[in-house]
Order: sequence, then structure tokens, then C-alpha cells
Amino acid sequence: MQSINVVNNNKKTHALLIPKNEWTRLKKILTKKDEDKAAIEMRKQLKDERHATSKAMSESWATTVLNKRKKGHEDRLKLLAFKEARQHEKDEIIKLKILKRRNAVVEKALLKKWLDRDSTKALNRAVHKVEVFKERSMQIEFNEAQKAKELEADCLLKIEQNLDAERYKTNRREQKIKQAETKKAYAAVLLNELKEREIIKSDNVVKLREEGKVELQRIANEIAEDIKNKKAKALATRENVLYHINESRKIKAENIKRRQLEDEKENVLISIMAEAKKKMARKRKLKEIEILKERQLLLEKLVKTITNNNQDKEEIAIQKAIEEKEQKYQEEELKKNVLMKKRIEDFENNKKILDEENRNEKERLTLSYQWELERNLRETEMLRSLETSRKQAKTREMNRFRENLNLQRDNNRAATRANKQVDIEEYNAQLKLWQQQDEEFMTYNKNMIDKYQKDGISVIPLIKAIETYDQDIKLSTMDHLQQGWFTESETWPGAGLSLQVDKVLHKEKSQYQDIMILQTKSFGKALILDNIIQCTEFDEFSYQEMISFLPLCSHPNPERVLVVGGGDGGVAREAVKHPKVLSVDVVEIDERVVKLSEQYLPFMACGFKHDKVTLHIEDGFEFMQNNAQRFDIIITDSSDPVGPNESLFQKTYIESLKRSLKPGGIICSQVGSIWIKEDQDTMIRLSKDCSANFKKVTLATMSIPSYPTGNISFILATDNELVNFKVPAYSFTLEELNNHKLKHYSPDVHSSSFSIPRFARMIIPHINC
Repeated sequence: MQSINVVNNNKKTHALLIPKNEWTRLKKILTKKDEDKAAIEMRKQLKDERHATSKAMSESWATTVLNKRKKGHEDRLKLLAFKEARQHEKDEIIKLKILKRRNAVVEKALLKKWLDRDSTKALNRAVHKVEVFKERSMQIEFNEAQKAKELEADCLLKIEQNLDAERYKTNRREQKIKQAETKKAYAAVLLNELKEREIIKSDNVVKLREEGKVELQRIANEIAEDIKNKKAKALATRENVLYHINESRKIKAENIKRRQLEDEKENVLISIMAEAKKKMARKRKLKEIEILKERQLLLEKLVKTITNNNQDKEEIAIQKAIEEKEQKYQEEELKKNVLMKKRIEDFENNKKILDEENRNEKERLTLSYQWELERNLRETEMLRSLETSRKQAKTREMNRFRENLNLQRDNNRAATRANKQVDIEEYNAQLKLWQQQDEEFMTYNKNMIDKYQKDGISVIPLIKAIETYDQDIKLSTMDHLQQGWFTESETWPGAGLSLQVDKVLHKEKSQYQDIMILQTKSFGKALILDNIIQCTEFDEFSYQEMISFLPLCSHPNPERVLVVGGGDGGVAREAVKHPKVLSVDVVEIDERVVKLSEQYLPFMACGFKHDKVTLHIEDGFEFMQNNAQRFDIIITDSSDPVGPNESLFQKTYIESLKRSLKPGGIICSQVGSIWIKEDQDTMIRLSKDCSANFKKVTLATMSIPSYPTGNISFILATDNELVNFKVPAYSFTLEELNNHKLKHYSPDVHSSSFSIPRFARMIIPHINC
């Protein structure tokens, strides 16, 4: 830049000659104004579009707490926009001042150029040089004053920025307090809603129980009526049978009497015939005696007549008379024999007729008895068919009732899943909106920092404000994280278990539950489901070893093992260490738990990589219904009875376990702490259901620091009366314990875990071994 004198109309004017590079720089300053205006308009347009989209999305979201957060965020953005506008106004003022100076310089340069062309006024240049020097000194003084003013303005700006930062901090504190109050109010509202839901649920349960009692009473009345009808029919049939038996007895007695009379008649006839034979024999003997006597007399007479030769004729006459008498006697004997034969034939014919009549009577009686038996059989068959039809009707009715209940349950589950899915989608949309707004806010802050650094303005207050905002946003997204601590209080009424958190590794809401993985200070990595601690890197081995080897080492031959739950893979990792185990099926309903465990908890998820392990992503309840009498051991590794695990603590689940077990199999399930009232109620209910389905039920307990009260219990049950839970059927040797790297379980720990306190045994009466 050079100083020249310009002569115009005999007037000498001092001017400055500007080089080309300086002129292009001034030209850029002038053109930059238009570019800045276009950039400001584009920025305003983008802001308007962003506010419109965020407003539309926020109006679709019905949660008041999120709207308040959004309003606070909008207030912060408005404050930053206001500050940006003020800074922009200051920049415009500075640009106008620079433009005025440039115009003045250009005018002076033009005047000097024209004055230099006038040779006649060259002498006046020396005079004007003094004026130029004076102007320079004045300009230097003016520039120094201007610099002082700018310094004062910068100081005031920094003071204002500090005040703005303080105001922002106070606003953030107030917003935090308000957010905490709104959270408390929202939590109170949620608690009231939960209480109302529990009351409604309990009322529904009571109604269902009453309806069930009424239904059972009706069924009992029907059964009693059926029993009465059966008894009445049985009595009628019995009376009928007794009547027929009496009739048959009477008929038999009459037949016996008739037979006796016939036998007496036969005996009389036989006796008469015998007497007649005796009489005839006597008569025959008498006649023979008479004939002998007559012969003797005739012989005597013959002897006498022999002496008398003249008596020959008389002897011949006597001989003829004797022969005639003999012939008559023979004829009479023949007649008598004929009569006797006729009588014998008549007697035999009459006997045959009587035998045939008796035979016919017997056949008639046997036929009538068979007909009566057939009629009784038909009646009993009809009664049985009627009873079976009634039973089938009852079973159909009960099955229909169960199907309706199952349909209602499935519909309720589908509705809750759909509601959860809608909530998840809305939550994810709002989370994306927050992330987008945070990203825009952070880019805007980076641009502001770059601008302040170019302008030479301090950016430390702005960076501190951004850091506090970022930290507050991170902490506000975690419900149970306050000031770097996670607290579990739902499972421990009136108390809580807290873990100091270094970092939130992952947080999401799956289809079934809230999942969070934390990096803690003392317990390593921790898996949190629905704000309940499931396992920690520090002590997970003790839980996994005990829930696995208590049932496995109590069974004589545990070849097939089923794990319901266990999405972290810890139980599968331990179960395959038993030498007799051939296969392990793990059924997990939430696939996200498995994926996140493989990503963040590989020291447990390594169990899924073993050849003996098969992973099934489905409902454990439905899986067991399709696999009857298949497993030797069933381990239920679930969280507390909330959300998707609620069905694993019902009576129907115990019945499904019984169906899926082989004869002599063992079940094992975690049932919480013996020191918590809610868990005691769960133990009482489950032990009662197990005792109704299994012959032997027992309880084991252990200590673990990351669980409520530092205690957790397991319920075990079996139908094998030879199983002694306190004495392991398989004992690991010291070499096996070292090879498998078992840190908690041993045969001594196995036996001692079944020694539970007296108060627990008194509270839970259904434990029978």
C-alpha cells in the first residue's frame, strides 16, 4: 500500500494506492457478505425444517416426560440461536465498519490518482505529506482507541458468555430438578397404575377362582347325581337279579320236589315189583313143594301100585293128570312172565318220558338263565356306555374350556407383545429423534467452537457447558443409573443392591424385555434384564456350577439335559463338563439375549460352541409340550417371575416338566432368596405344585454376593425314591475338579447346600426329603 496525492480542480487530495492482492482480499470481504447471507438463509431453512419434523414427531409421542425433555432441548436451542443472532449482528456491524473504511480508502486512492496526473500541482504534495503524516498519527490513535474499545467489547462479551454459561448451568440444574420431580411423579403414577393393575389382576384371579369353584361344584354335583343314579340302577339291577335268583331257586326246589316224588314213585313201583316177585317166588316154591309132595305121594302110590299089577291104568291116568297140571303151571308162568315184561317195558317208557321232561325243563331253565345274564350284561354295557359318553362330554367340555382359556392367554400375550412392539417402535423413534437432535446440536457446537477459535474468542465455557450437557443426557437415558451407580430395588422391597458403573456398554428394549450390559467397577461386566441383575463377571461361576451339578450329580445316568432359559450360555458351559452327559438342549425365548451375550459376555456364551449343545430360539413351554418323556434332567435357569418368565412359575409348567421327563428324571429351578417374603410365597406355591406331581421334593440354598440378600435357592424334585439328594450319585475327584476349573462346587458343598435353616423348613411344609 502506497501514499499518493491526487489533484482535481486545483485541489490536492491525499490517497492510498492498493496492490492487486489487497484489492482481491477486499473484494472477497465484499462478496463474503452475500455468501454469508445465503448461508444464513439456508441455515434458517434447515432449522425450520428440523423444528417442523421434530414438532411433528413430538406431537405423535404421547409421553409428557419426553415432551418436557424436548421442550427443554428446544429452549436450549432457542438460547443458542439467540446468542448466534447477537453474534451475527456484531459481525455485521464489524463488516459495515470495514466496508466504510474500504470505501473511504478507495475514494482517497481515486482522488490521489487523479491528482498525480496533474503536474502543475506536484509541489503541493510535500505540503500534503505533512497532512498525511498527521492523518496517519490520527489514524494510529484512532486504531488504538478502536482496539481498546474492541478489547473492552471482547471482555464484555466474555463476561456475557460466562454469565450465559452460568445461566445455562442454573437452567440445567433447574431442569434436572424438574426432571427428577417429573420422574418421581411419573414413577408414583406408574406405581399407582401397577397397584391398580395388581388389584384388577387379583380381582380377576379371585373371579376366576370363584368361577372355577362354581364350575367344580357343578361338576361335583353332577358327579354326585351320577353316582346316585348309578347306585339306584345298581340296586335295581341287584333286586332284579335277586328276584330272578329267587325265582330260579323256587323252580329248582319245585323240580327237586318233583324229582323226589318221581323217585319215591319209582321206589314204590320197584318195591311193589320186588314184593310181587317175592310173592311169586314164594308161590312158586309152595307149588313146587306141593308138586314134590304130590309126586312123593304119587310115587308112594306107584310103589303101592307096582305091587299091584292091576293098577297100571291108574298110574297112567295119574301120570297124565300130573303132566296136565305141569303144563297148566307152565302156561301160568309164561303169562306171568309176559305181564312182568309188559310192566317193565311200561316202567322204562315212563322213565324215559320223565327223563325227557326233566331234560327239557333243564334246557328251558338254562336258556332263561342265559337270557337273564345277557339282559344284565346289556344293561351294564348300556350303563358303561352312558357313563363313558358322559365322561367324554365332560372331557370335551373341559377341553373346550381349556382351549378358550389358552386362546384368551394367547390373545393376551399377542396383545401385550403388540403393545410392547408399539412401545418399542415409539421409543426407538423418539430415541432416534434425540440422537439426531444431539448430533445436530454437537455439530452446531463444533461449528461455533471453530468460529470462536477463528475470531479469537475463548471457547472454554462453551466446551464445559457441552460436556455437562452430554453427561446429563447420558445419565438421563438410564432410569436406574444415578450419579454413576446402578441400583436394583424391585426384587428387594425396602432395600436395594447398588453397583458402581464405569460405562454403559449396551442398552436396548427387545421384543420381550429391557436389556442392559454394564461395565462395573468391582463386579466386571453385568447383564441386567428388566432392571434386575442376572449375572456378573465376578461371581457368575458359583450360580452356574450349583444350578447345573446339584441335579446332574444326583442322577445316576444324566444323558439328556434340557435348559429352559439360560440365554447367557453359562449353564450349558457347565453341564457339558459332566462325563455322562451326551446332549444339552438350551431353549431361550429372546434371541437378543443370546446375541448380546456372545458379543459382550463371551466367557459364558462359549457354552453354545460345544458340540453337545443345541440352541433353540422359542418358548420353553411350547418346546416341552412337543417333547414328552425325552430328558433325564430339566434345569429352569430363568429370572424372577415377571415378563416372559411369568409362565415358568405356574402349575401348568410343573405338569409340562413332568411330561417331558423320563421315568426317574430330576427337575431343578431357581426360586429366589429364603429371606424375601415374595420369594417365600413362590417357594411355597412351587413346592406344593411339585409335591402334587413328584414323590420327592427338596430345597437347596447357596450364597452369592450379586443377588438380593446375598442368597439364592433351588427347588429339586423327582419320582425316583432311590435318589438321595444329600449324597451325590456321582462325585468329582480332585483331579476332575481341577481339570474342569470348578471354583465353587464340590461333593462337600453339594451335601451341605441341602441343610437349610429351620425357619425356611417351617415356612415351606411341602419339602419331604
